[in-house]
Amino acid sequence: MERSFMQNGFKNKKDNILDDNYTYENRDKRQQKQEIREKLGGIKRHGNTILLEIQTMFPFDFFPDLIVIDPMKLFINHRKFLATEEKIIINIKDLADVIVERTLFLATLYITYLPKTENVGIREPIECKTEKLSYTDAMQAQKILKALMMMYREEIEISKMKPEGLKDIINHFGENSQPIPD
Repeated sequence: MERSFMQNGFKNKKDNILDDNYTYENRDKRQQKQEIREKLGGIKRHGNTILLEIQTMFPFDFFPDLIVIDPMKLFINHRKFLATEEKIIINIKDLADVIVERTLFLATLYITYLPKTENVGIREPIECKTEKLSYTDAMQAQKILKALMMMYREEIEISKMKPEGLKDIINHFGENSQPIPD
């Protein structure tokens, strides 16, 4: 009974050279896939992490708006009437500025962002205004959003952080983003 080279465990020299080339070429692909898996894992880990959830004040607004902030995005739900609402989802990387305007009892949160477009050229900032928030809620939202903006601009990898430590880091960055008093 005659056995082939493959059954004896020997490979053809040509097959061995092809296998070596295959491993060199696919090593980079495997590294890229691993990096993508790590990033997706970080996004999945932070996907359920809600940093802040606030609503407009009910007696002043019969259809309260909702703002939810997580490490990756900002969700704003403007309710107009019973079944009428406008939902806005803004990527934290797209935020340009966050301003709080205070009145006697309430505050208004102005969020300016630059949406990603397919057209090259003019990108106009869009301002989103949420009125009738409590002043403390608006200031807390501004603090968290400014901290997240600063972390993205400094290219700090939020996706690799643990959700527990993320809130402490955001509080630290948020404290430093407030204007210095005279």
